Amino acid sequence: MLSHEFYENKIHKNWLSKYDDFFLGDDMQKAFKDVVTDAKQFKIYPKSLDMFNAFKYDPNNVKVVILGQDPYHNFMNGKAVAHGLSFSYKKASNIDAYEPPSLRNILREVETDIYDGMQLVPGDTNLTRWAEQGVLLLNTALTVRAGQAGSHTNIWKKPIKLFIEQFSKDNPHVIWMLWGNHAKSFKDIITPGHILESGHPSPLSANKGLWFGNKHFSKANDIIEKQNGKDYIIKW
Repeated sequence: MLSHEFYENKIHKNWLSKYDDFFLGDDMQKAFKDVVTDAKQFKIYPKSLDMFNAFKYDPNNVKVVILGQDPYHNFMNGKAVAHGLSFSYKKASNIDAYEPPSLRNILREVETDIYDGMQLVPGDTNLTRWAEQGVLLLNTALTVRAGQAGSHTNIWKKPIKLFIEQFSKDNPHVIWMLWGNHAKSFKDIITPGHILESGHPSPLSANKGLWFGNKHFSKANDIIEKQNGKDYIIKW
């Protein structure tokens, strides 16, 4: 079902050359087959063209992995909120004022951590700009049923777990941001190195004091600067 041709224009060629066992392996084939079967009965997010968006950028440039749970399961302003990058929302138009609550808190933390509350232009909810700079915005489930959070967690659990384990072994310099208990549950399979942990940015967690002030974004830049120099830090 999945082949090199299937991934053409969907993922960066270096992902396939380095991790063909993941993208073309039996576990991925089964996961994709299960999603296709489920899509016959349920609406699935994100749309199929966006499913692998986290892998559109060169794996050789990855500096940070932000591990999300599953895609947004809601529909807003005429479109699915999810577009294949963890926590990101690509607005429907210039007048689209919607912000996913967790993402709003992420951008607030960036504002205070990086810009000391003095950023003149609010952060864009479309986090593609981070992905282009080497931030792998990876959900541990690549799809979800509309309106049913966590509905595809088990479908993707095995292939994503194997991928995380192998990618972390291959890239011990990469910084992992683990937000909330679900993301932290993967800590044991991540090669020890640069792991930043905090509560989840969701309002429930953030309002309990488990998110704001973690300074993950400046901490990540400090690590990157020590590794490669100031020219390589991320413009959050």
